[in-house]
Parts: sequence; structure tokens; C-alpha cells
Amino acid sequence: MEEVKLEVKEEVKEKEEEAQGGDTAAPDPAATDTLAPAEAPAPAETPAAADTTPAAPQPESQAPDTKTDLTGLFTEKPQSGEVAVGENINFVAKVNAASLLKKPTIKWFKGKWMDLASKSGKNLQLKELYDRNSKVYTFEMQIIAAKPSFAGAYRCEVSSRDKFDSCNFDLTVHDFRESFSVPLFLCFPFGSVDGSEEAGELDFSALLKKSDGFRQWLTFASKSQVKNEPDEDVWEILQKAPASEYEKIAFQYGITDLRGMLKRLKKMKKEEKKSEAFLKKLDPAYQVEKGHKMKLCIEVANEDVDVKWLKNGQEIQSTGSQVMTEGDGRLHVESTKGHCIFTIEGADKQDEGLYSVIVRNPAGEDKADINVKVVDAPDPPSAPRILSVGEDSCVVQWDPPKSDGGNPIIGYVLERKKKKSYRWMRLNFDPYTDTTYEAKRMIEGVEYEMRVYAVNAIGMSCHSAASQPFIPVAPTSEPVGLCVDDISDTTVSLKWRTPEHLGSSELDGYGVEYCKEGSDEWVPAFEGLTERTSVIIRDLPTGEKMQFRVRAYNTAGPSAPTSLAQAVTIREIMQKPKIWIPRNLRQTLIKKVEETINLVIPFQGKPRPVITWSKDGEHLNPKQVSVRNSDTDTILFIRKSERKDSGKYEVKLQIENVEDTASISIQIVDLPGSPEKLKIMDVWGFNVALEWKPPKDNGNCEITGYMVQKADKKTMEWYTVYELYRRTNCVVADLIMGNEYIFRIYAVNMVGLSLEPCFSADSAYIQKTGGLPYLAHCS
Repeated sequence: MEEVKLEVKEEVKEKEEEAQGGDTAAPDPAATDTLAPAEAPAPAETPAAADTTPAAPQPESQAPDTKTDLTGLFTEKPQSGEVAVGENINFVAKVNAASLLKKPTIKWFKGKWMDLASKSGKNLQLKELYDRNSKVYTFEMQIIAAKPSFAGAYRCEVSSRDKFDSCNFDLTVHDFRESFSVPLFLCFPFGSVDGSEEAGELDFSALLKKSDGFRQWLTFASKSQVKNEPDEDVWEILQKAPASEYEKIAFQYGITDLRGMLKRLKKMKKEEKKSEAFLKKLDPAYQVEKGHKMKLCIEVANEDVDVKWLKNGQEIQSTGSQVMTEGDGRLHVESTKGHCIFTIEGADKQDEGLYSVIVRNPAGEDKADINVKVVDAPDPPSAPRILSVGEDSCVVQWDPPKSDGGNPIIGYVLERKKKKSYRWMRLNFDPYTDTTYEAKRMIEGVEYEMRVYAVNAIGMSCHSAASQPFIPVAPTSEPVGLCVDDISDTTVSLKWRTPEHLGSSELDGYGVEYCKEGSDEWVPAFEGLTERTSVIIRDLPTGEKMQFRVRAYNTAGPSAPTSLAQAVTIREIMQKPKIWIPRNLRQTLIKKVEETINLVIPFQGKPRPVITWSKDGEHLNPKQVSVRNSDTDTILFIRKSERKDSGKYEVKLQIENVEDTASISIQIVDLPGSPEKLKIMDVWGFNVALEWKPPKDNGNCEITGYMVQKADKKTMEWYTVYELYRRTNCVVADLIMGNEYIFRIYAVNMVGLSLEPCFSADSAYIQKTGGLPYLAHCS
């Protein structure tokens, strides 16, 4: 049976295919970024061990570690290189960040899991540069004074949020000073038989590269008449051997990582092969982005082997060394010497399905299946719907897209704009997972539109259709002053006032609801809204206690409700409550301190109403004020009034929820305090100018004026200059020459003079003819 090597590739760039130059044994690592996991050599466990133990080079056709679906972040990938011992070498990777939401993060690995970030130092330096003009990040790994242990396979990974890309490359270190000796275990190469890569696996096939030193060793081996024995599959030997022989076989074939060997053996499937047609099985599934090229390649040692390709059980090509196209020419099979390549140009959703390859020779046949899945960015979501609006916000909802593009939806990105603008503003940068979103920080009264994008691992969809235009507005405040205007055995008349705050939107109307006391089931009193601030509700159950509430409505929806203070009993009122205020009490009632207050307020109402007195919105103090009620009047009595009894007294009559109120203002007045700071401002001729300040206490009523008096210091007899002077400054004239005067002031209000006067601190001396008048200090 001929041995056949099967390899799956994806070509993303035509230039990489040209760069291969037809060498299928060494594909470009960038072209195999989305292939099945490849075999990588185990890295050195510690740097110290790496310096003393030569690391095995990577095989020439190494496939990358497919950690996740790649998105093509690299604009320049690090390339494999060779360096002599003691020399330096740089590896450069470039990433275009123009379309990325977050700064890319890069990691450098040796082998499969050794992170080189912790190894930076004398022999390894990692650098990062950013070009603001081109928005390109340049990442550089510099190896200084290379050692033979530095040789091997390396990997570069870059990620940015939900995007990821990786690239594999090799480093070969030449030591021309040492002799070309080959360890015994290099004669027994081994690799994965199932195409999978497990932690701890070893693959020394990279050491068999045809370097100059290796050619010299081959020449020496041929001269020494070393017999070429057929390759043995060490994994097949280990599967058949008992566990007690594992250590012996590992030593014989040069396996040093026993833990990795055992872990791989545990996961290997022990199943019989139908034939030996495949050295490697195809991965059971393969994913390609829409519009990219997919290539499935078979390497055959004998070109006469019969190879057939099938899709969903139907043959795609016939045997022979020819080119055969399918459909519109995007699917074609090319057979050349030693190769059979099946290519899909610009993969589309119709290319999804189960692909099979059958290899036949006279000894039998073998078959491998692979499910091909074509993925793409999702379809746009439905046009968003505005559920509600607030003063500066709105709640928007949308339906998921009809197609997720073959990958689960990660989330959504929302944008908004003003209706009259062309500029859309993004509301979130991280994908939002829910389909209901509250947008905030909008301007009340301005018209807006919203749209949505869907995001999956491949990318972002086109935007949805824009939502219906909407205006952020706040609901109005609740209506005020709700009360019962009238009541009968089946009807209730309600009235209220408009809300204090209407906002930027017009008021649409009012909604009235009612429910029975003790129930929470509110029933609309009528259909729709009313624009009036009063309403009559009919057909109510007689004798039931009912509660009522009113809401104001605008574009933003209903306001908070305003309700009656207590439930209303639906019954007829024989006589509505009514207060008759006496004429003398319709104005402010003024009483002096310690006078008696006796107010008689007549009223009507049947049945007898409930009477409530209050002062300035608070209940009366029964120790200071007495109240007596009868069927026809109510009396408020204060035996000795005090200034603190001044205020607004309110009486309320209530029968069920029908009520009447009246208010009476009472003012308790007293004598004023003394004026303050009387000063003699000037003295000239026979005149003196005086000035003072009003008293701090006006006696709870207006200061009507001031009494100004003077006295000669010789006689100290006081004479009134002004009996009721309204201003706080005056001039005292016609003073007698040669006399010295002092002055005093009384404050006057409706009660009388202040108890004490205010005296001048200085005296005024009127000089005789020829002399100047002057101020004298009063002792």
C-alpha cells in the first residue's frame, strides 16, 4: 500500500503561494494559520537547562497553533531565520490598529508554551513602536549572542478584544566549530498519527532538515555502511506494548518527556484502520471566512493512486492529471505530479457541507471526511423600537439578526444621531449582549434616531435601519389639588389643577381611575384622556367606599398619580358643607396683647360635618386655644392673647370627601421697642441735626412715627419738638443762645409710645454772638 500524506491548507494571500515556489514540503506558516493543530517540539523547561541541552529544530512544514479563529491582524509577520552562534538576529511583526477598538497585545513563545516575556534580559529584548500617522504597531524580538540552545520553533500571538491572530516561525543556529555528530535517537523520528498536538509531545523531525552538517553526517554514515532501516511508528509500538515497557521504549527511541508521552497515549484513539492509505487523518471540521480561498492538498508518493473528492456524497472530480472546474469556476481540482489540490475560490455559504476524499490502490481504500463551514459577519438586526423616553434618555429594543454568519452573536453596538444631523455617535465600544438598551445623556426636546450593529467573532454587520424619530421628554409632575366637588348616591364630581411642571412637551390630557377601598385593581373612569380639569364619574355602586386618582399624560407617558386623602362613600349629601365668615373677620383681626379673642363662625351642612381647626397648617395647642362646636357654628376662644397667637387660622368642614374651608388672619400687637443710636450730627447757629435708627422690635405692627423731645441741661425740663415725625433724622431749630441741650426719641405704633426713649450720647452748646457752637459730652 502506498503511503499518502494528506495536508489541509487555507491560502489567504496569493503572494504567499507564489513565495512557496511550488515547494509543498515547506508551506508558509502565514498560509496555515487556520489549519489543524500541528506538532511542535517541547520547549526547554528552564533557561539553565536550555543552555546545556541542544533544542530540536522545528519541522520545515510546521502548522500553527489554532487557538481560535484568526482574523488577519498581521500586516507583516515574523519570518524564519538563520544565525551563527554568537551573532544577533531580529524578528519583526507589524499590526495595523486602524480598525481595532483596543490597543493590540502581543506575546512571543518558544515551542508551545514558553512565554518569552519573562525571559527578557541579556540575550533577549522585546521592543514596541507605534506610528501615529499610519496607526501601525511594530513589535520586535531581538536575540543577542545566539546560542545553539536558542534554535527551535517560535510563535507570535496578537490579540485585541475578540480578535486574534498568530504566526509560527523557526530559528536555526549554526555552530560551524563543532563536529557534526548526531545522537542515536535521531535515527528514530516519530510524530503524531492523528494530527493533534498535546501538551508535552515531542517531535524531532525538524532535526532532519537537509543542512550542510546533516549532509556531511549522511555521507559519513553511507561510508560507514549504515543500513537504512524502514521508519518505525513509535506510537504504534507504544500502543501495543504493556505499560511496564514504556520506559524502556522511550529510552530506546530518545523520548525524554515521559509525562507528555503518557498524556498523549491516554488521548490517542485505539481503533483499527481500514487501510494504510493515510499517514494523517483530516480534522473533522474546517472553518473558512466568506470570500477567502480554501485549499485542500494531498501529497502522494505514487501519482497513479486513485484520488476522488466528494461533496455531500457527490463526486467533484474524476481521476487523472487534469484540471476540472465545478459550477461557476470557483471550485476546481488540480492534479499534478505527486499532488492533488482541491481549491475553493472566494468561499460562500453554498460551499458549506461534508467533503470527502477517497484514496484507492490495489490493496484497498481509505476515506477521510471534513465538515467545511463558511463563516461571515452577521446580518444587520431589525430596526430598533423606542419603548419609552425620559427627560434625557430613552429605552430602545431590537430583534436579533436573521443570520449570525455561522458564529454566535457576541453583542451589539448602538449609534444615535440628531434628526437634522449627518453624524452618528457610537454609544458603546464593548459589545452589549442584551437586546434592550437605555441610552442616556440626550438633550430634552431634540429629535433623535437610533441604529444597531450586530457583532460576532468575524466582525461587525452592516447597520440596521434607523428607528422612528423620537424626542426625549420628561413626564409632567402630578396634578395638584384633587378633591371631591360633589357627590350623590351614584356619581362623584372631581376637580383638580394642572401640574406645576409640564416640561418641553405639550400636555396630552388626564386619565382618571377608581377602585374599591382595600383593592388594588384600578379601573379607568372613561376611555381615552380628557383635557378638562374636572370630571363627573357616573354609575358608581351606592354605599361603597371608593378611592380615586388622576394622572397627567404627555409624550413621555403618564405622570405620578395624585389621589384623594381618603376613600369616598358613595351616598347622597342632603346639604353641602358651607362656612359663613362674618364681615368683620374677612379682614385681618387685630388685637392687643392680653386681650380676649372670641370668634364665632356659623356654617351649614347635613349630615353634621366634621370640623377641623388649624393654625399655619398645624394643629392648635389646646392649652392656649379652646374650640367649641355645635350643629350650626364653631367658636374659637383665647382668654389672654399673646403675640405668638398671631397667624392664619383655618377651619375646614367635611362630609365624606366634600369639604369647605375658610381662613381668618389674627394679628396680636404690642408697644414698640426704643429707637437706637441717637446721634447729634451737626450744630450750627441756633440749629442741631439729629439722626437715629428704628427699634428692633416694632410691636408686631408698623412704626407710625417718632416723638422728638429736647431739654435744657440747666432746668432738665423736656419739651416736645415733633409729636409724630416719620423719618429717622430731623433738625431742631430756634434753640436759645448760651444754653446747652440734650435730646431723646420715642417710637410710636398703633398701640402707643415705646416704654423707654433713646437719649443722645452728646449735648449741643449754642454759643453767644461771635462764638462758635460746639458739641459737649454728656456725663
